[in-house]
Amino acid sequence: MLNSPTIRPTMRVEFTLATKLAALRRCGGRCEAKGCGYMFKKVAGEYEFDHVNPAAFCDGDVGLNNIAVLCCACHAKKTKQDVSLIAKSNRITKKEFGLTKSGSIRTWRSR
Repeated sequence: MLNSPTIRPTMRVEFTLATKLAALRRCGGRCEAKGCGYMFKKVAGEYEFDHVNPAAFCDGDVGLNNIAVLCCACHAKKTKQDVSLIAKSNRITKKEFGLTKSGSIRTWRSR
């Protein structure tokens, strides 16, 4: 199939150690989520690295401009939003290329 649409895979794209260290220096020990400002203590697992633009939308950009250092609570909240947006994008893409059945189960069975 030469012209078949491609749904983006959700492969994990990791940041390099250098990018993570630069982001930690940039954040100054604070959560970078808007309105949070939580001050990190020096405890492992207290902060997490996040793609500002989800990897599914930016072709795996792992540069400093696409990384944010977030507290665990803000990261969980943003990840929930990202998963929802990615799922919606995939549904729209599938619909545009006719990869989903439209209508109810009765409509589908009558075909």
